[in-house]
Amino acid sequence: MLGSPSHLSFLSSGKKVKLDSLEWPVPQRFYEKGDLLAYGYINQYSFFFPLSSKTLKDLEGKELEITSKWLVCKEICIPGKKTFKGNFTNGQLDNRTNISQEELETAFNSLPKKSAFPLGLNLELHKKEGAEELFLSYKLKNKNLAGLPEKRNILTPFPQAPFDFHKEKAINGRTISANMRIQWDGEYLEPAQPFPKKNTFKKPYLLKFLYTDLSGSVSVIEKSFKGFLSKANTPKISVTKPSPVSTPIKKVVAPPIKEPVPEKSFLAYFFFAFLGGLILNFMPCVFPVISLKLFSLLKQKSMDRESILKHNAIYSLGILFSFLILSLIVFLLKTSGEQIGWGFHLQSATFVAIMIIVLFVLSLNLFWPF
Repeated sequence: MLGSPSHLSFLSSGKKVKLDSLEWPVPQRFYEKGDLLAYGYINQYSFFFPLSSKTLKDLEGKELEITSKWLVCKEICIPGKKTFKGNFTNGQLDNRTNISQEELETAFNSLPKKSAFPLGLNLELHKKEGAEELFLSYKLKNKNLAGLPEKRNILTPFPQAPFDFHKEKAINGRTISANMRIQWDGEYLEPAQPFPKKNTFKKPYLLKFLYTDLSGSVSVIEKSFKGFLSKANTPKISVTKPSPVSTPIKKVVAPPIKEPVPEKSFLAYFFFAFLGGLILNFMPCVFPVISLKLFSLLKQKSMDRESILKHNAIYSLGILFSFLILSLIVFLLKTSGEQIGWGFHLQSATFVAIMIIVLFVLSLNLFWPF
């Protein structure tokens, strides 16, 4: 799945106000280039945050600052940010948006609500043999022979560590059969959670889903899993053909999965790695770096072994320390709520302008001593 979720923060008199949102609006499913899956929204949508009587009292007569951060994605994702301020009086902001009360009520009533687990839905977790990988398989009796939702899953999972949910693959028939691959991300947690050696989790996991029934309505359902079943391979999707009816059945199949590329030999990988190294080192921008390094090595020819080892140790520690500082800066920015990632700084006009000025000043050295 792509990107980061939208984020809203609240400040009153310079202090953070913690508000828990209601369920988010029902998202749409998108397949991006590279066969990547994403969930998101199009056009206008609203998030709702309930206010307790204590919070209303604390905010009365004060300025409330709302900061919203989001990602706008098409071929790439671009971060957006907007700050909204207003005085909170009699339970309302004096600086309101142009959204009508009727629109807000419609959006509020459209939020998915929690419901009992559907009787006709069967969910199971399976393990793929020979891999630390799980599959969520499910079957749903299709009594009215309706089609699958086109822009939504039957089950849209809520984020839940250490599970990384992939695409839903489903086929419609008298019985809808589907499965969803789940990657185990426990090794990336702190502390790390290794994949269970047996078929039982250390503690049950309560998985939460948006469930789209065959009538098109969406609700929130939950199911607790104490462990998983072992199966030789990925659960197969099978279809029980319905009896002939006058209304044709609409069949929607998930986008085809590309066939896996045959594994190349070690020599092939070595050749392409070598070719990539040649291309990299023959690029014009690398020539100055190569010459500087060669001159540095030539200066070391008269040095003793101890001095050379000391020089290279300090050189290596300098590289590691530089990357440590960079990673620390990224970590601090992300923990403060910033939505940043690799290359995001190059999408900032201010940063690009500063880099242009720095490179221009450095290029003036080429005119010396003329």
